[in-house]
Amino acid sequence: AFDTLMNSCSVACYDSHRKQSFSQCIEMDRGHAEHLVPMIEGVILKAGWEYDDLDLVGVTTGPGAFTSLRIGLSTAKALSLSLDIPVFGLTSFDMMYQFFIQHYDFKNGVTAILLETKREDYYVSLYSSKNKLLTMDIKKSQEAIELIEENSAINIVGNAVNRFKDDVNNNRHLNFYNMTEIQKIDIKWLAKQFGDFNKNRILDISPLYLRNADVSFSKKKQRKLNKF
Repeated sequence: AFDTLMNSCSVACYDSHRKQSFSQCIEMDRGHAEHLVPMIEGVILKAGWEYDDLDLVGVTTGPGAFTSLRIGLSTAKALSLSLDIPVFGLTSFDMMYQFFIQHYDFKNGVTAILLETKREDYYVSLYSSKNKLLTMDIKKSQEAIELIEENSAINIVGNAVNRFKDDVNNNRHLNFYNMTEIQKIDIKWLAKQFGDFNKNRILDISPLYLRNADVSFSKKKQRKLNKF
């Protein structure tokens, strides 16, 4: 399993028979294309495996930075096709939510996931107390507060929580929430999640984009060709 979205490049192998995990994680904002495949090879070597020993591949599907997301998904699909093994995907929202309820002080109720866009806004999702995804979108800080209040969320979780606190530090209502900053996911835990999945289960690996592509046009004056 690997993740290229949480401000890092992380790879892990999980052996469900021996209950052993092997991993490597390098913090980075860019450069995933150069690091991901060598890291995969290194972790497989550390586990004492060959590529043919792999039974499935797991990858995070977004939202996140366009380039690192495409690198992760294309690498996962390439491994799946070349080794003829299934590939599973989890959204960054699902990954963060499941990691939170298994490792932190989860208070039963609606949970808001806030993920970093590295802009003025946030990737936001809401989960019900019964693990059901309610909504996901891109919101600015005030819009996120309104969404959280309208849905009576109790937990606010993610790698953008501290920035969110600073953005809305004049909102006294934040003191009533269970706020948890999680910067990184344990990649060994993620590999185990994929390893424990039912092999017949189909998990979508389509990229999750919440923002349209940014398109800009050159400011240079374009040369016009003569018509014939």
